[in-house]
Amino acid sequence: MARYTLLDILTYWLPSHATAESESCWRDQQVSRVHVCQQCGKSYAVHRSLWRHQKFECVNSMPKLSCDICNYQSPHKWCIDNHKRKRHSKII
Repeated sequence: MARYTLLDILTYWLPSHATAESESCWRDQQVSRVHVCQQCGKSYAVHRSLWRHQKFECVNSMPKLSCDICNYQSPHKWCIDNHKRKRHSKII
């Protein structure tokens, strides 16, 4: 059985343009995170991600939807639907 070095394996499996040097250069590039949440300080590169964070994920965002049957609350409609299906399937 032939023994291969790590360099042999990487040379065989990686395309010629994806060498170890180019991979490290790619990782060193920093993504500009210019969109910052004013409430918690988390930053995003895309404005849409900041919007989603502020609407659904930020620690200061309050749940806007609630279950019709009990007092469960969530900012996501799909969470409410899953909750109803799991907890209140006999009622619905």
